[in-house]
Amino acid sequence: MKVVIIPYTHYGALLPQVDRVAHMAVALRNAVGDAVELMIDFHGRPASAGAALAYIDAVKPARPMFVEEVLPPGDTLRLSEVASKTSVPIATGERLVDLCEFEELFRRRAISVAQPDICHCGGLWETKKIAAMAEAAGIGVAPHNPLGPIAGVAALHFAVSTANHVIQEEMVGAASWYFEVARGPIRMSDGFWQVPAGPGLGVEVDEAECARHPYEPETMHTTNAVLDDGAVADW
Repeated sequence: MKVVIIPYTHYGALLPQVDRVAHMAVALRNAVGDAVELMIDFHGRPASAGAALAYIDAVKPARPMFVEEVLPPGDTLRLSEVASKTSVPIATGERLVDLCEFEELFRRRAISVAQPDICHCGGLWETKKIAAMAEAAGIGVAPHNPLGPIAGVAALHFAVSTANHVIQEEMVGAASWYFEVARGPIRMSDGFWQVPAGPGLGVEVDEAECARHPYEPETMHTTNAVLDDGAVADW
């Protein structure tokens, strides 16, 4: 289970907000039990290493599998500082697109888990390069994937062919017609995608069904990302 419970913040984390996050994290752990892994997505909301560490300490009792994007993407130097001061595994990478960006993360050992998005990084071949670099640095890979069934199938093939794969983000329930517009090898059993047996990606697109779901602009998150002072924040 991945959740976003970190509030919009700035360079300092306010104590009431930190306490509220700590309460929510422990409540989540108590609700789901120890058999369910928790991942907590900060989505780059803390603006400083100190604020990030305050929230990491707050969620630590919930024993998350990892905390994600605890600082805005691209700030590798401060991220390595955070990593050196906590035992909670740190993940990032969904908003990185270049091999060199990941190389710096790995060289500085700034993360425990890399999260490249196959559709952002140049496809399966480039993402496999990133995974190989991560493996050499002792870092796992948990690909970002908030997209549709074709991206999901690509992620599935990546998962079963990558030795340092940790866990796969998936959006099967995001649309009721997820399995109708494209038929493929994604089969869920006891919370796990099953290994595909067919050739290639194994996807068959139903163009008639696709036509029944024409493109509509995604609702922007700004309605829920306006701060008290009127500033519009990244969701």
